[in-house]
Amino acid sequence: MNPISTPGPKGKPSCCAAYSKARLLAAEETGLEEARFPPQPPFTAAQALAADYWPS
Repeated sequence: MNPISTPGPKGKPSCCAAYSKARLLAAEETGLEEARFPPQPPFTAAQALAADYWPS
């Protein structure tokens, strides 16, 4: 099973649950409103896992 696409604690894929948490943490750390950060990841789980997606 792919850990990125398996359901997280609230039934969302774990990548979405992780992004939601990261969004909250980014807002806290920067002092910016949470609304300043995209509500959904700007990439798919498949893109995040693809070696050729990220810059080298």
